[in-house]
Amino acid sequence: MIATTSSVFITLLVVYITDIDFGFLGLFLLISLWGLLIINILNAFIFKSIAKRLYLAYAGIVLFNLYLVYDFNRLEQAVARGDQSWETAIRIAISLYLDIINLFIDFLEAYSQNA
Repeated sequence: MIATTSSVFITLLVVYITDIDFGFLGLFLLISLWGLLIINILNAFIFKSIAKRLYLAYAGIVLFNLYLVYDFNRLEQAVARGDQSWETAIRIAISLYLDIINLFIDFLEAYSQNA
């Protein structure tokens, strides 16, 4: 839980301290997420490798940290545009919630494999 909380606050600081627009990550993250999903499914049914589960958990941690950066950047851009609609707020809140939950699950998976 501490690792997830730390990751969320560090990614939040990265987005708000730097002037970089992280919007370019969108397509890369989508393709990476699909790749991670396909490899997880293959590992669950075909390979059944414990070592691969650990590596996939680490890859998921990196991927969902990048998703947090991307979604915090979307939030920053919406605030800069003055977009205060409920639709935007709910969409970004759901994205951040899913990022944090998936990050927490991947941390749990990585820690359970190392124990």
